[in-house]
Amino acid sequence: MIIVTIIKKVLSWLKDHTIGVILTALGIGVAAGTKGAVDAHKAKKINRQALDIQQAALERHENAYQETQAVLADLGEAEKTAIDSFVHFADTMERIQGRPKMKSNIFSAVKLPNYEPEEIKKLSTDVQMAIVGAGGVGVGALAGLAAFGAGAIIAAPAMAGAGLVLCIKGFGLKRKAIENKKQAKQMEKSVDEIVAFYAELQKAAESYRGSVTAVYRRYAEGLRCVDDTLSTKNVWKQFSREEKKNVENTVMLARLLYEMTQTKIVVRQEKEDKLETVNTAELAKLQKQAAKLLGETA
Repeated sequence: MIIVTIIKKVLSWLKDHTIGVILTALGIGVAAGTKGAVDAHKAKKINRQALDIQQAALERHENAYQETQAVLADLGEAEKTAIDSFVHFADTMERIQGRPKMKSNIFSAVKLPNYEPEEIKKLSTDVQMAIVGAGGVGVGALAGLAAFGAGAIIAAPAMAGAGLVLCIKGFGLKRKAIENKKQAKQMEKSVDEIVAFYAELQKAAESYRGSVTAVYRRYAEGLRCVDDTLSTKNVWKQFSREEKKNVENTVMLARLLYEMTQTKIVVRQEKEDKLETVNTAELAKLQKQAAKLLGETA
């Protein structure tokens, strides 16, 4: 009887304590499950924020890139107009019998290499061939011409093709994998730097286009006057002093345009972590020469 009583008490104790252990275990499991769900939700939210930051940064870069390409294309169009005219310029100069080879005018404040009309004409034909090879005249081709200069486009026509790369660092943005918010913030910072570069590039291109256009207009006006002179005479000795001066000025303006259209605006970087720069010093030098020559030929 005593044994039966003991067994009942043991069973009762085990029953009570087993239920407690089970309930405790269940409580721990529920708590752990709840915490895991919260952590997963938090991670998902952070990942969504990272993707949103990445997407906004990429869109901002693309918009700035498109704006910059359009500004450069306007400059490229102005440069190509000048380059296209070089064929007529050279042919016109060849019609002048006995015209002496011109050296830089010692009385001019503008010192330029002594490009002859034949050299200037060659640039025109080479650029035309390069652009055709790159797929024809389009926004990318014109922007490439402005960004990297006629010489670079002739050497590597692909630079004027579709998908113009103005910034290596910007080009690599889409390839970067973003795994967390910190990486997304780093991309956002990179885009800030690239967009600032694009803004500087746009400002430089707009200013330079103004100089190219002003020089081209004066040059085109001079070339028309040479054509008018050639309609009545073509021997250099028969030209008046004013007519000879106009020819000399037109040649000087053509030489300056030749230099301006060969000059790059973007200084390339080969490493993706380095940002391109604007060719500020060379642009300033040419714009200063343009202002002086325009003053001398007024």
